[in-house]
Amino acid sequence: MLSNRTSLALLLIVLVALGVRLFFLMDPRFAIDSDEAIVGLMAKHITEGREIPIFYYGQHYMGALEAYLASISFKLFGISPFTLQLVPLCFSLLLILLLFFIGNAVASTRAGLLAALLAAIPPPAFLIWGLKARGGFIELLFIGALAFLIAIRWFAPRASSVRYPASIGFVCGIGWWVNNQILYFMVAIATCWVVVAVWELRCRNGRGESDLSYWLLGCVRDVVSGTASFFVGGGLFWYYNVKNGFPSLSMFQSVDFGTFTGQLYGVLTEALPALLGARRFWHNSELFPGAGFVSMCCLLLVVLLSLKACRRPKELHGAGRGVWLLVIFIPICCAVFASSSYGWLVSAPRYLLPIYVAVFVLSGVAIDFLSRNAPVLGVLSVVCFLGWNLFALVGTGKAIGGQPLVFGADRVPLDNEKVIAMLNARGITHVHCSYWVGYRLAFESQEAITFSMIGTPYQIRIPEYELTEGASPSPYLLVKREAEIIAPALARLGYAFEQEVAGDYILLWQLRDLYPATEAKNPSLARVKSNIDSPLDPSLAIDGDVLTRWGTGTRQQPGQSLDVLFEKPSRIAGIRVLHGEWRQDYPRRLKVELLGVNDSVLEVLSGVESVGIHYVKQRSDFTLRFPEQEVLGVRLTQEGNHPILDWSIAELVFLGGADGRT
Repeated sequence: MLSNRTSLALLLIVLVALGVRLFFLMDPRFAIDSDEAIVGLMAKHITEGREIPIFYYGQHYMGALEAYLASISFKLFGISPFTLQLVPLCFSLLLILLLFFIGNAVASTRAGLLAALLAAIPPPAFLIWGLKARGGFIELLFIGALAFLIAIRWFAPRASSVRYPASIGFVCGIGWWVNNQILYFMVAIATCWVVVAVWELRCRNGRGESDLSYWLLGCVRDVVSGTASFFVGGGLFWYYNVKNGFPSLSMFQSVDFGTFTGQLYGVLTEALPALLGARRFWHNSELFPGAGFVSMCCLLLVVLLSLKACRRPKELHGAGRGVWLLVIFIPICCAVFASSSYGWLVSAPRYLLPIYVAVFVLSGVAIDFLSRNAPVLGVLSVVCFLGWNLFALVGTGKAIGGQPLVFGADRVPLDNEKVIAMLNARGITHVHCSYWVGYRLAFESQEAITFSMIGTPYQIRIPEYELTEGASPSPYLLVKREAEIIAPALARLGYAFEQEVAGDYILLWQLRDLYPATEAKNPSLARVKSNIDSPLDPSLAIDGDVLTRWGTGTRQQPGQSLDVLFEKPSRIAGIRVLHGEWRQDYPRRLKVELLGVNDSVLEVLSGVESVGIHYVKQRSDFTLRFPEQEVLGVRLTQEGNHPILDWSIAELVFLGGADGRT
């Protein structure tokens, strides 16, 4: 039972934490991104009774817990970005309370309050990701911290009730469904359990109380109860995977030793300093020269002081084992992350966020230990830690990252109100746009506007949004640099359109087909030749079989060309380029020229324009359209580079007027 003084202190810390977080949430720059909007769309569908998702849309991992909780928020307060962010906000505050109880369990009330205070005014990464509705990051930290609190009580001397492993298994099972980063917590708890079990056996032998069969029975009981509860807690995860052939397990991919060591080095030199506030996500520069080294030294000092403190069991209420659990958790997180296929994300280590559970509590234990032995040093430590965090948060401007990059240096505009109003006024309900624009636009318009995806990343989360084949062309909603390449690309594909500024976007709309219907022609072909000495016959590019291909047989380099020469002048109005099964071999820059009579050459596609076409068509097949021309042949020239892939063409199809002329 907490004293009134402790309860008041804890309440003040939570209020401070709330104020700090609202200070960031209310900033116009703290807008949701499309990854968060997908959670919002999931919650909207749940509220409307349209979907009962198990996982984040479009993938077989990251459970939909956050979406279900957001649906409750929507029912209570309406659908908006803020009511979506209320869910992670509440969990970030609840986690602060949980850190207090962990600190109190392993050390003292003061250690718990210090841990809570450091989490209330934290490094930027913890604050920012604690407010993002990205599918369960902050919820996972809460679940893992809860499992740790139960484990700490379980590992205390003479705490052998079966309810502890059963509770831990159930909580970790839920965490396994929410986010597989719960693995960090599970490995740490299992490791500590083995050590404690062996230690208990040794102590029993020392007291002459050895009963190996009884000890083994207890171990089996713990394993069975914990494992059974784990599968119950993660029931939704296992139900989905048993039903669908265990697709979720495909995400567990390790790396070779060389990659592991490189990623581990990145964890120590980039990821941990970023988490500790020495630099911001995706930033190369530190807050000040040497900030990374200072942060790592402070972390090492915190660990050493915590270990020294737990050698005084009377002060730690017999819970020194909990300190060891938190200490070994840090290297376990680093090692598991570095050995995974996600370990390359050292510049933005969101998959290492669970480490904060240990960092905050151990910092509280270390400062508490200093305060007991040197009160002045204890006070200075608190001031330094909070000062460091505040400087990282606001010292060089608020630590709010920009919206995701769409194309080149252009980011998603912050405010969509004007463009939504403009699209509604024009009766536009569907557009072509990027992933980072589209899902946020769909959520903020409450699906009054949906989209078909262009550009990268090309991850279709809601297939129903995509236009069916043969549907009328929709407008394009683009950032400036996208419009610069897509507008000429659409013209080469045979469309006329209106271009208009729409808020911070460019709208290409009222698309019209400039050319009459065309059909495949079969001009008399004399020969096909290439300037590349390839083992593949160039005629395979026009053999009528999309399952065969011509390819350069060497990496893409500027100047590679393929000529299709007709036996006699032929009239064509378009060229269809098919990639077949070799989409990855699309030309990085493609120039297409018509070879006319009297040695004339007409360019119908430039290398720059081809970039726009492949952006729109997702590197798939495309059809060039132009006024019907009488030509002797066609020349395709590859002007780009690729370090590995060659340039392939499955089939070229020539188009003519629908009246059947050749």
